[in-house]
Amino acid sequence: MVNPKLIDSLIRLTTMKRNISTFSLDMDDSLAKSKDSIIHDMEIFKEKTHHTTILDGITQLTSAVNFYNTGLDSLSEYLEDSIHNLEVKVIQENYRNYESFNTTVDERITIRSTFSKNLNEYLHGLKNSTDNWQFAGVDLWPTDPKFTRELVGSNPLYIVADQELSDIVSKEFNDFFAQRRLRKYESLSELPDNGIGVAYCFGKYENMPIDPIKDEITILFNKLQPGGVFYFTYNNCEYIRSLEFCNNYRAYQTEKLISTLFYSIGFDKIENKVFDDGAHNVMAVKKPGALTSQKQNAPSIEIGRTTLNNEQVKWIDQYRIEDPILWYNKIQNQRINFPGRYNESRIMTHIQGELGLLNIDSQTE
Repeated sequence: MVNPKLIDSLIRLTTMKRNISTFSLDMDDSLAKSKDSIIHDMEIFKEKTHHTTILDGITQLTSAVNFYNTGLDSLSEYLEDSIHNLEVKVIQENYRNYESFNTTVDERITIRSTFSKNLNEYLHGLKNSTDNWQFAGVDLWPTDPKFTRELVGSNPLYIVADQELSDIVSKEFNDFFAQRRLRKYESLSELPDNGIGVAYCFGKYENMPIDPIKDEITILFNKLQPGGVFYFTYNNCEYIRSLEFCNNYRAYQTEKLISTLFYSIGFDKIENKVFDDGAHNVMAVKKPGALTSQKQNAPSIEIGRTTLNNEQVKWIDQYRIEDPILWYNKIQNQRINFPGRYNESRIMTHIQGELGLLNIDSQTE
């Protein structure tokens, strides 16, 4: 845990800096219009004393406002320097704490369970725009097995986890179709280079100092295809809600620090989303380039058909649903009526071929 006094000081200074950013006075346009109007009007008067007095007041007021705003800028710079000095101390403590930071699987899952409803709705909604059978996906921190299961549209779907967590996640992949797509690894470095279309890491980087994150995303950059996208959560201490978590288990980070880190590796920043008044933050980055499919599925339909006779194909096709999982599950419920020997592998190959989902990996049956 970071020294609570450091965090309290950071909270106070950050609050002050945010407050004074709203104190600036912008009167230049208004004073300029007033000055022009007075000058225009005074031309018709012989006695110009009153107009001159107002013009002198405008000059003095302009000078006073500039002096005030300059003072605010100086105070903001002073607070920024003070915050930076404290940041250095907090980050140093983050590194010391990280060396002894070792969470159990249950603790990792518990941390993920603290995600708010708003955040979870956003994360679970990502699959609608990111999972695609044409591109491989990877969950680098699969601490929400139900979320990972929803990513099965990616083909294949990799998870990076130790054996205990991997076993927990695998329980969600209890149907034949999903199991065929799941690939389990204990190290990110074992994944194929330039083979990942989309990656996710939620609930991990919040707890890590910069250097270990840098080590991991350097490897990930090489694993992503050109155009590959990476979504992750982090602890944005530009918001008080995130800064307060530094008193517990999170590391000190800011949007600027994290953005700069990813730029240094070669990523482009796509977007940054803030949830729950800054308590949770999601950033999306991209490896430069255009994402193109590496799958080849043209000949696969015929492969699927040659393993089944016409009667069996007709029986399977009568239950057709455009969702392969629902189609397969419906057939499973009727398997007692299947004409001939029931072969799960051949049936799934046929389904994938009919829906255009079969790829090279699936042609090994």
